[in-house]
Amino acid sequence: GGFIGAEVASAAVGHGLAVTVLEAAAVPAERALGPVLGGLAGRLMSEAGVDLRTGTALTGFTGAGVALADG
Repeated sequence: GGFIGAEVASAAVGHGLAVTVLEAAAVPAERALGPVLGGLAGRLMSEAGVDLRTGTALTGFTGAGVALADG
């Protein structure tokens, strides 16, 4: 989840949509922000209503949605 993804997710939640963000790293934008600020960004996203899933990756699509690396 980069900056644009976080902004889109926040806007969608603000319009009443359910949003899930997948992030392979331990915290969002970890490479750009580092673990501390990335962790803060993740907490803010979660508090805003975004279903943030870190440490996982998309492995494929199923008839009901998506398949994740961690199940």
